[in-house]
Amino acid sequence: LNYESIRMIIEYLCVNHSSLITSCIPNIDLNFKLQKRLKNMETLTSSSSFQIYVRKRPMLPFEIAQNNYDILSMNINNPYSTILHDGKLGRNGRQLTMTHRFYSLSKCFNENTTNEKVCLEVIEPLLKHVNNGYDATLLCYGQTGTGKTHTLIGTIHYLSNKLSNKNVIIEFFEIYGKKCYDLFNNRQEIYLRSDENENVHARGINTIHFNHVKKEEFLNTILNAMKLRSSKVTERNPVSSRSHAILKISIIHNNNNNNNP
Repeated sequence: LNYESIRMIIEYLCVNHSSLITSCIPNIDLNFKLQKRLKNMETLTSSSSFQIYVRKRPMLPFEIAQNNYDILSMNINNPYSTILHDGKLGRNGRQLTMTHRFYSLSKCFNENTTNEKVCLEVIEPLLKHVNNGYDATLLCYGQTGTGKTHTLIGTIHYLSNKLSNKNVIIEFFEIYGKKCYDLFNNRQEIYLRSDENENVHARGINTIHFNHVKKEEFLNTILNAMKLRSSKVTERNPVSSRSHAILKISIIHNNNNNNNP
């Protein structure tokens, strides 16, 4: 373990005992080391075209009632790293082994972070990239009940404001098992096909064109389509999505009076 891991573990296990940190890690300039690490991560984040963010959700009421422990620690002084507390119960049911895994990421958002703040830091740079004529992709990944849909809905609300009065084309479908269903056409089955350049196209999909996007119309169109997604009740989530959903938004740019996506 490096000093950063040790420090965060002590903070996690010994709340309000910050004096233990310096006594357990002698002869190390923590502020200097931390600032150096932050500088390195800022450089990496600004120069990389592929970035990974983690967003922590709050403990659920039933988890608190069951006295479950918080498996993720974040340090407000270092937004580029997190520690995962991986606990495994022994076969005798008495011994708990904890493994503390340290991860460095593009940015970490704690459980108090709003959708607006996430969108400003994550979605806004992607939107600027698209407005300059390039492609951008947002992938929400995580196990059931971790907040993917919550973050996605926040993103859609954000985009409905940012795309106001723009001309856009949208497609929305889900992949469930080995089949694909058009969420803009009452779950009609569609087919994914590759062309000679290995570009994948959704054959038979319904596209919706918005001329001068109106916020409420854009927002309701997508949210109503999301209700058609396959879902199932799980321990963590009463409406857990059971499929992969792909929402494609093409912004039409006017260049020399020609509309080019």
